[in-house]
Amino acid sequence: LPGGPTRVVVTMGKLGILDALDARTGRYLFSHDMGLQNLVTGIDARTGRKTTDPALEPEAGKPKMVCPFPGGARSWPSTAYDERSHTLYIPMFESCMSYLWKPNEEWDIQYTVMPRPDSDGKFGRVAALNLDTRKLSWQQRRRASQASAALVTAGGLLFEGSRDRYFRASDSASGKLLWQTRLDLTPNAFPITYARDGRQYVAITSGGGGPVDVSWQSLTPEIENPGGATTLWVFALDEDAGPP
Repeated sequence: LPGGPTRVVVTMGKLGILDALDARTGRYLFSHDMGLQNLVTGIDARTGRKTTDPALEPEAGKPKMVCPFPGGARSWPSTAYDERSHTLYIPMFESCMSYLWKPNEEWDIQYTVMPRPDSDGKFGRVAALNLDTRKLSWQQRRRASQASAALVTAGGLLFEGSRDRYFRASDSASGKLLWQTRLDLTPNAFPITYARDGRQYVAITSGGGGPVDVSWQSLTPEIENPGGATTLWVFALDEDAGPP
């Protein structure tokens, strides 16, 4: 930032727009739109105030398409931050909704999840955003929607999982897939890492029936998750600190 390094707070809501604020004063600094929404048409460079498209406001009996789906381009699966490279790792969802306002009905707003107009059949995305340059270092897109939070390690590994039950480790600098394994159910929790007796471990819980399984299931009907109890998976990293 002009004037030198600044301690900032960054936040990103369901629209997939990142806002950065001065951590000391709360002053608005900048925004970055991840490009998965069509609701906000402008952002004031001084205040951060958003301008929305009036054509997407509800009109009785008139269907409209809004991106993203209410589940969000970015939802509860949390981001991870690497303070060495100033990179934010963001699990994201690619989807839209068709919605219809029906006044005076019990459910006056009806909506259905839909692929994006430019969709190629991939609905999950992990993006590495460099906060210094405000540009993507890399991104990986997959058919299965994201399911777990992201975890980045000091050893340069990024752990995350998707609705097809895969839990994986990638090179955090390049996004290259290094290791993956398929779990019994969706890895829909926060990965953690810890050490015991000089050995490093990575843990994740799996279990179906959460919002990720329900909200985006219709987009990938071939991906099935068998029923079962929640399971805790723990993986030991190799002695050379490579993937598990």
